[in-house]
Amino acid sequence: MFVKKTALLLASSLAVASLSACSGSKGNGNASPSASDAGASSSVSASGTASASAGEPKAKKTIVFSTITNYYTAGLQLAAEDYQKLHPETTVKIDIVSDNTTYQTSFQAKMAAGGDDAPDIVHANLLGDTPANNVKKGYILKLNDFVKAPNAYNNGTTLYDGINGDYWPYAYTSDGDIFMLPFDLVGTGFYYNKDLFAKAGITEAPTTWEDLFADLQKLKDQKIIPLSMSQATGSDYEGWMVGAFEDWANRSLIPDILVQPGDARNTPEVEAINGKVKYDPANPFFDIGAVVDAERTMALWKSGKYDLLGPAEQKIWSTLKQLSTYLQPGYATMKDADAYQLFISGKAAAYWNGSWQVGQILKDQQALGDKGFEWGTFKFPRLQRSRSELPGRPARYSRAGPPDRRHRQEGRRHGRARRGLPAIPLLARRSAKGVHDDD
Repeated sequence: MFVKKTALLLASSLAVASLSACSGSKGNGNASPSASDAGASSSVSASGTASASAGEPKAKKTIVFSTITNYYTAGLQLAAEDYQKLHPETTVKIDIVSDNTTYQTSFQAKMAAGGDDAPDIVHANLLGDTPANNVKKGYILKLNDFVKAPNAYNNGTTLYDGINGDYWPYAYTSDGDIFMLPFDLVGTGFYYNKDLFAKAGITEAPTTWEDLFADLQKLKDQKIIPLSMSQATGSDYEGWMVGAFEDWANRSLIPDILVQPGDARNTPEVEAINGKVKYDPANPFFDIGAVVDAERTMALWKSGKYDLLGPAEQKIWSTLKQLSTYLQPGYATMKDADAYQLFISGKAAAYWNGSWQVGQILKDQQALGDKGFEWGTFKFPRLQRSRSELPGRPARYSRAGPPDRRHRQEGRRHGRARRGLPAIPLLARRSAKGVHDDD
């Protein structure tokens, strides 16, 4: 089968600690998490390759940028229109997929089938496998050379130099290859309806798990759905919480599980990355970009240095179990779109999601007019200081991918995957402001 299209992994969301406190007001609130602001403003001054010379024929082509409902769609469309003005021979199609689960399963299925119907540009964090495995299967390209090439759209400044250097550690696979362009910095946290909280006698957003459970019980006593969150098969909303808890509990052990010199998986590229990682209890992000070794992780578990049945694990899972008693009816099968509707319609008092949802909330509040409500956010809670099961404070979540699934058509995919490369530099540059304003 001739592969007409393959996916080029360039745009990605960078997951960090928690949604910064912000709030919006009825109709025209202005809320934007600080983490998201930083990512949009500093990570999209991208660059790229020059277009073909005037004397060369320009064949008609279409580039498909696949995104998700409410995921910067308006800003991306503006970027696509700008690119098409400069390159009228190229049509940039913004393909909008309904939800995260569909996005992941669709990408993997289309690529496994040969890639004919797969998009050219995709979001890196929603591809249903690890970046390294997707590169090995030929589903996405290595961008090591591409990001170092001069860019005609940014006065020759390379992508690597044009993007804030703090974000590049997120862009490497476990094999040391660059697999995406940092596009966005986002956070996860709780949105809440201030009007419903006030109805239950709650005047301040909770900062600890103990306070959160007390508040959720007050809401439940008022016959209000305390918290709306999807746990449908394939969704990872609870996984963000699990990751945050596990990072919180295990942060001091991370140096023990990194790939070390002399390990079978060690390479010069990996050593260059891990050699810069230094444990700092005051810096919860010290391990960004670090390459972890699965064998060292298993050895750590077997050694008993971290007890999988110990107080920390018991606290994590008992907390999540208690949280589940405040979720909406049918949470186990309800998709996120329906969970969000419970919140925006004023039926659920709180909603667990990410900073990318701010734009949609603002639009919906404006549409609701006088029927809208005061809303705000609060971050992933800590435990009361008297608790000792988990040390320090929560920082961020991490996410592991599924096991390796290789594919034979790797070579042909790589040959066609480059079709989307020329569009990326200007798309990224133009979408810096457009995406930021959209969301």
